[in-house]
Amino acid sequence: MFTQHGTMAGPAPAASVLDTVGAGDTFTATLPAGLHQHGLLGANYRDALHAIPAPTLTSILHTAATAASITCSRPGADPPTAQELARVRRS
Repeated sequence: MFTQHGTMAGPAPAASVLDTVGAGDTFTATLPAGLHQHGLLGANYRDALHAIPAPTLTSILHTAATAASITCSRPGADPPTAQELARVRRS
């Protein structure tokens, strides 16, 4: 991820890849969902998004990557539900 402060990178979650269909869509959908959960979406929140702390962005990106890895472990484009993703993140 590129930000005005530099580049952020992290390890990808391990996955048993069965099918990659939908992985990118899952990542791309989970990213704004995470931003929304942290109150960082919408025109009124541009300053907050602009100043997003690195740990918050890292957490959001990790969640998006985890969701994509779950999608890869299933046949077809079958992303995890919010409940499934929450269970994985707690374990």
